[in-house]
Amino acid sequence: MKQTKTPVVLDDKTAQQILDNILNELQLPYQQLDYETLSSYSHYRSDRYSIQKTVLIVILIAFALLPLLFIYPNYTVSEDETSTVYNPVYRIDLNSSLLLKSVIATIDGQSQVINEINTETYRITPSSNGEMIITVTFYNNQTNTQTITVTNVDNQIPTMESVESTNGIVTIYLSDDKSGIDYTNIVIEDQQGNTIDLLSYDEEENYITFAQADDAVEVYVSDNSGNVLHLHLIIN
Repeated sequence: MKQTKTPVVLDDKTAQQILDNILNELQLPYQQLDYETLSSYSHYRSDRYSIQKTVLIVILIAFALLPLLFIYPNYTVSEDETSTVYNPVYRIDLNSSLLLKSVIATIDGQSQVINEINTETYRITPSSNGEMIITVTFYNNQTNTQTITVTNVDNQIPTMESVESTNGIVTIYLSDDKSGIDYTNIVIEDQQGNTIDLLSYDEEENYITFAQADDAVEVYVSDNSGNVLHLHLIIN
């Protein structure tokens, strides 16, 4: 088995004696060169080498990270699978989220709610129509802005045009110029919470009829986008 030799460590006095002997054999003026001077110089060279090595490592790391300063935030915007005709939803897919700082969307200066699906996917549900400006910013201050035209957002509740009562039958005329009235989900209740059934409705003439109650009634009219008109009616 090969044995590893342990290096011999000399004390300062012994090392100085050996140095004096070598200089004496070489007939050199050893009075001007002692072991302490050589030892100090050796430590100096070692410390200097360590500093140079550290500086070189820092420079190499800086060069390696330099390309990150020029990475441009690429992304695509498309309609999300949850989007409907009158409730558009947009999906943002990033090419990378490594340096992502922010995702911002505005319409006419109003911030839009952005939901994070995962680190590289975001979802925006516009609150109104207009030009939606989407800006993605990386931590290297590189930005990418895209503009999407939003036209079909329906956030307006239906409107009651008029109401009349004839021979105990109440008729309410309604209108909704976007997604239209959802006549199948209209709810009418008396003050005790009992449901009053519709007698009829007409989608072309935009009216509903129901039997007049003895007291006030609560009428809930939805459109096809989920906007709800609440009416508190007292009909004499």
